[in-house]
Amino acid sequence: MNVRGFIAAPSGVRKAAVLTLLVGETTAAKMFKHLSEEETEKIAREVAIVGQIAPDNSATILEEFHTLWRASEYVTRGGVEYAQKLLIKTLGSEMGRRVLDRVVKSFESTVAFSNLERADPQQLSKFVLSEHPQTIALLLAHLKPAQAAQLANSLPDELRVEVITRMATLDEISPDVMNRVSSVI
Repeated sequence: MNVRGFIAAPSGVRKAAVLTLLVGETTAAKMFKHLSEEETEKIAREVAIVGQIAPDNSATILEEFHTLWRASEYVTRGGVEYAQKLLIKTLGSEMGRRVLDRVVKSFESTVAFSNLERADPQQLSKFVLSEHPQTIALLLAHLKPAQAAQLANSLPDELRVEVITRMATLDEISPDVMNRVSSVI
């Protein structure tokens, strides 16, 4: 089950927390095995504060997750064209294209940022010095903690303080913003 695209959507952590509650401990534990430690922590924190869930919200979240999960499965197995045909046939033209756009954008931004994880932090720091502190904060937030710390330590003191301050106040980032930043980087 691929839950990463589901988490990246607006209000994704809340939706993932609700989904976790709906599927039960055994299934949630299996889902968590596919997530990073940070993703698991965010969802667990949200599970602790989510409270009672209205039945309408539960059904909507389950339907959305199921649709995104099926679409991502077909994108991985059958390609974008097949997923598009299936979604349009299932959901209609307009909604099918919207769902497919979200799935494709999610994959694109994930691939772009995962490529940066293989980069040398020293070389990456030279590259990002000309970027806005908010962009650097976003980049650091998507790297592995050890690599992000190494990159942050290689920044000049004033910039490091600005970037870390911005990281501390980052909210969830929409897939559109992620795509724009990853395409620039």
